[in-house]
Amino acid sequence: ETDQWSMKVGREEIGFGEHFSHFATGPLLEFGETRADAITLGYKPSQHLELFTFVFNGNIDKNDQANGELNIGGGLEWISEEEGLTLGISYLSDLAVTDALFLSEQETPAQKQAGALSAYVLLVFEQHEITGEIVTALEKFDQLDPEIDQPMAWNLELAWMPAPKWQLAFRIEGSSELDDAPKRQYGVGSSWLIGSNTHLSIDYLRGEYPHGLVEDDDENELKSTQSFAIQLSVGF
Repeated sequence: ETDQWSMKVGREEIGFGEHFSHFATGPLLEFGETRADAITLGYKPSQHLELFTFVFNGNIDKNDQANGELNIGGGLEWISEEEGLTLGISYLSDLAVTDALFLSEQETPAQKQAGALSAYVLLVFEQHEITGEIVTALEKFDQLDPEIDQPMAWNLELAWMPAPKWQLAFRIEGSSELDDAPKRQYGVGSSWLIGSNTHLSIDYLRGEYPHGLVEDDDENELKSTQSFAIQLSVGF
């Protein structure tokens, strides 16, 4: 790393999206995450702007094995002078390589690559933080059913820090053509710093599903769900 240039080589989280969240339960847009052996090159022409590009072997075949094809992507992030506003956008050449592996059960491999786009915004105030993000496929997957062949998800969160050791967060998120995912989901989460390096988090989320597309384990139509999550994390 230098003042303007940086390079990373090795296993890493690919720089496609930020996947902001103040909850223990990750947002729906995490279907865009992936981890792979990659080379990432970054360029920072100023303190407020950073550009990056990456290349990695991530294409999958029907046996969930890398097939030797290279995938590329990149993006940029801009931070305001007072660091109260952050904007970012990134591109991935083939969404099929992400950790969601929504093509892994298909009998035939993908016929073509389907690129994807991610964009996010972060607003920081004295006691509040607002994040918004979207991840979407730019093309249709030709071997998926028409109802789920172009997945998209978005997430909007408001976090309030009324005390130094306490955070309260609100979430509303949604998806389109994302297999088995709720169409809308909203909830509240809270976290406490209960020690010098220990956090306790509690979430509640309610999801609403599109009509006729999702079934439970007994093959009944799933209309809504409620979920709770408790997480205890310790840092070293």
